Amino acid sequence: MLGPSALTPTINRSASIPTMSPINKDQFVSVLNAAGITDDQKHRLHAAFEKQLPQGHQAFLEWLGLPAETVRQIREQSRS
Repeated sequence: MLGPSALTPTINRSASIPTMSPINKDQFVSVLNAAGITDDQKHRLHAAFEKQLPQGHQAFLEWLGLPAETVRQIREQSRS
């Protein structure tokens, strides 16, 4: 007879989470501009990101390769 643990699926998280090659801030802003996103919309995006997912916002800014001081400034401006 199999015990309960035999019925529990095993998840290999490292195999199920794809990795992304980083892009830099200029590349990301270029994509936003090409999509017609205005500066006001970019500010609202940052504000919503900061309000709803503050740690995710920081992680995203760091993923873009921004220096710590720039990340701090963007997050502070996003709260105003």
